Amino acid sequence: MPYPSDQTATQKSDIYSANLVHVFSPTLTNEFIFAQANFLNPIHLTNPSAVDPNKLGFKMTGLFQNPFLPQIPNTYGWSNAAVGFATYPYGAPWPAGGKGSFGKLSQTPNISDNVTKVAGSHTLKAGFYWDFARNDQTGGGLNDSTQGGAAIENWGASSTGNPLADWVTGRVTQLSQQQNAPVADFKYYQYSFYVNDQWKAMRRLTLTFGLRFEHMGNWYPASGPGLAVWDPATYDNTSNAGAWTGLAWHAINSKIPESGFASKPFYAQPRFGFAYDLFGNGKTVVRGGAGLFRYQISYNSASAGFSQPLNVADETTTWGCCVGWNQFNQYSPSLGAAGLGSALGVLTMGDDRTPNTWTYNVTISQRVPWRSVAEFQYSGNKSYDLMQRGPLSNINNVPLGAFFGPDPKTGKVNDPASGSFPANDYRPFANYTDIQLVGHGSYSNYNAFIATWQKQSGRTTFTTNYTFSKVLGIRDNQTDNGAGAGNTLWPFAVRPNYGVLGWDHTHIFNAAYVVNLPSPVHSNKFAAGAVNGWIVSGITQMQSGAPIQPNTGGTLNVQWPGSYSPQRQLGTNAPSGLVPKVTCDPRHGGPSGSYFNPACFAPPALGQDGDIIWPYIKGPAFFNSDLAVYKDFNFREHHKVQFRFSAFNFLNHPLPTFGAGGNSDINLNFQNSSGSLTQTNQNALTSGVPLFKTGRRVVEFAVKYNF
Repeated sequence: MPYPSDQTATQKSDIYSANLVHVFSPTLTNEFIFAQANFLNPIHLTNPSAVDPNKLGFKMTGLFQNPFLPQIPNTYGWSNAAVGFATYPYGAPWPAGGKGSFGKLSQTPNISDNVTKVAGSHTLKAGFYWDFARNDQTGGGLNDSTQGGAAIENWGASSTGNPLADWVTGRVTQLSQQQNAPVADFKYYQYSFYVNDQWKAMRRLTLTFGLRFEHMGNWYPASGPGLAVWDPATYDNTSNAGAWTGLAWHAINSKIPESGFASKPFYAQPRFGFAYDLFGNGKTVVRGGAGLFRYQISYNSASAGFSQPLNVADETTTWGCCVGWNQFNQYSPSLGAAGLGSALGVLTMGDDRTPNTWTYNVTISQRVPWRSVAEFQYSGNKSYDLMQRGPLSNINNVPLGAFFGPDPKTGKVNDPASGSFPANDYRPFANYTDIQLVGHGSYSNYNAFIATWQKQSGRTTFTTNYTFSKVLGIRDNQTDNGAGAGNTLWPFAVRPNYGVLGWDHTHIFNAAYVVNLPSPVHSNKFAAGAVNGWIVSGITQMQSGAPIQPNTGGTLNVQWPGSYSPQRQLGTNAPSGLVPKVTCDPRHGGPSGSYFNPACFAPPALGQDGDIIWPYIKGPAFFNSDLAVYKDFNFREHHKVQFRFSAFNFLNHPLPTFGAGGNSDINLNFQNSSGSLTQTNQNALTSGVPLFKTGRRVVEFAVKYNF
């Protein structure tokens, strides 16, 4: 449902740049560059009264009192059509955006200077780079905010079975709420210097050597006590523990930097390259290189550990808790002292790593007929110390089988099937629920063969390329710094989650071309103007399908009976769900037109999980081809009209598509109509064949006037 009040956003961006090049002599130049970008995006409620609980007569006793602009709680559903509405908390003290606002301010100035000196057969370069990044942003989220976020699920203990009825009658499955959402004004600095030598070692051989020394500063708050890290030496596992036990930050331990993460003074990053003319005629050249590169993680990841030193609690009630809006405190996990009983997201103590990538390639370039060039390349990279935040960084997972033993707090053996099962009693660190340590530890690699053929002169020009590649790595459940690699299915160790990543495409082909058509008419000026000078251009793209497993939750979106869960089968709730067992090669044996065989999946044996990494099952391939025909008509100096006819997907090629329109043709189901477990897939729509095809031809005619 739309939010009751409109939300008005006003964006302002400014970009400044300056470049100064000075030539001291024919062999010595210097270039100085300055640039700065500012971005401000304040958002305001158009009608705050429309969401003010006091003016609406809405009464709620939350886990905390909302300190900001009065707002009704957010409502949502993970497993249904998102009942209700949600927005971010407004009204935090944020001068950049003005009173009652929400949003962010970004500032990124940078300075660099490069000196180039030619000395005989050497071209020497040296320089420095400095930048500063600022992210001044209000806090809070949608499902966890100062006004509270109420999950309404039709499988909660208090549910009527109808999510809309639950929403209307206030049957809340779970409430999450922050005590405060302080404005986070974060900054980091980066500076580096480098030297580089391009040496013409022989007439046919050029070598390049470079070394960059880079300081990668970490994000830190502009003011306050610093970011929290997990210090196990200070943790107290007794019921008498003090507030935020096990956490430390700069204000209470000066050895911990304000950024939480430690920063090394400099990283050394070497680069190497070569180019060799095989026959000395410039027609066949072998070139290659390797280099080490680093980058900083995003603010969203590095800001973990911001709220705890400010004594801001963040709590979530037990599941299936409440009827009405005034019972939440009865189901609070709070253990009294600040922070205890809640989930933690903090930084890893002593972690001074940054994500880094070794990239390398070798290319053979060959001049071929038609004044064109063909290239054949091996390209690869290995990335280490990638950010890790999620199931693999949770140090407070319940161990395998723990639920089948005595309750560590009471000594009693409980039934994991009980609706009141005390799952948190079995955690190693009893004073918290989840403890997510943001750090570095994930990794990936990429290897590819790339062939290109291009022609850049003459009446016909074109560029074609083909890539045969594979990208492997840890399915770390992370999207903070890019596309998701895949869900983490086994949270107890990193290596079992190593497999093909979600964005892999084995084969990729692209072709782009421009053809200047002949001009056959010369005798008639009018006919020549209409017929001559037309241009045809187009682009064709083909890709093999993405891997199905990491793009369907790792499980083909499997549905199990409610009783078939990790809690009951594995004695732990650490995995997000059970994984089907692979009983045969799912790439074979399916019906005609299928991409996988659902008969190759079955429930895992009692007490076991299924196969974490499956054979590489590819989804439907992608194909598209666009075509355009156009011509410019000049009728006065500096005046022309262009007529363009374009056809997108001009071959009208349909694309088989799983899940089109939300249908369930890629959802395994091992639950029969009575709710019992079955050994075979019960979803007849999931046969391995997509139900629908998508795509259509679009024809466009355009006229453009240039003057």
